[in-house]
Amino acid sequence: MSWGGAPYAWTSPRIVGLLAATLVLGLWYVRHSRQQERPLLDLRLLRDRGIAIASVAGFFVSAGMFAAILYLPLYMQGVRGSSAAGSGLALAPLMGGMILTSTLAGQLVSRTGRYKLLIIGGALVATLALLLANGLGMTTPLWIAVGIMVLLGLGLGPVNSQLTLAVQNAAPREQLGSATGGNQFFRQIGGTLAVSLFGALVNRQLAANLDAELPAQARAPGPAAGSPDQPQPADQPRGHQSSAGRTDPAGPGRTDGAHRARPAQRNGRRD
Repeated sequence: MSWGGAPYAWTSPRIVGLLAATLVLGLWYVRHSRQQERPLLDLRLLRDRGIAIASVAGFFVSAGMFAAILYLPLYMQGVRGSSAAGSGLALAPLMGGMILTSTLAGQLVSRTGRYKLLIIGGALVATLALLLANGLGMTTPLWIAVGIMVLLGLGLGPVNSQLTLAVQNAAPREQLGSATGGNQFFRQIGGTLAVSLFGALVNRQLAANLDAELPAQARAPGPAAGSPDQPQPADQPRGHQSSAGRTDPAGPGRTDGAHRARPAQRNGRRD
């Protein structure tokens, strides 16, 4: 994913071959796991509707969370001009919102035993926050950017904590560990693919639009006059330049200051 678009085109043989190899290996693992009595990742658990929905939801929720954790500091530092420490502290509102709603969701579930509405509501809030984050720019007020981070954290909190509970409630007791590990596996895959895919998109957009968006003073200047990259006139002989510190115009072999007058020698006479 990180190679696509920047070092190699998406339609290049290298990228197409890697994607095809990923698909073939994935299909081979599905076939292999069906033949095992106790596979490492039992895909037969996905036949349960609750486990399948929780796994897909965990995939996309982790993708959005890891993308926000990686690229919100990049926005603060690269677009708003914050320092490295300031861009790292920008994640504090997001983490604070996640901790708050995760704790409150756990308290509500322990008292009522219901978690489906918390998962659906948190997913809708997180989706709204990601859509709002799409409009962040240089002129966006700081309080709006911080509010979007808080909103995203409030939505991710109950989803992250309650998806595992949903999987454990739907899985058979003898396959509880396999179901929990499978849910975590889909979350990690979602975060990994999201970081790679979004990184490729960011690199492609920077390569295509960065030079056009920069002011004229910030663009790379062309070769200066007299530099080795600057072409010399065809009628000017090599080694016969007129710049300071180089060969004198009077002719090759005579450098600046080389023809200074020597003190006259007095024949046998001293001062």
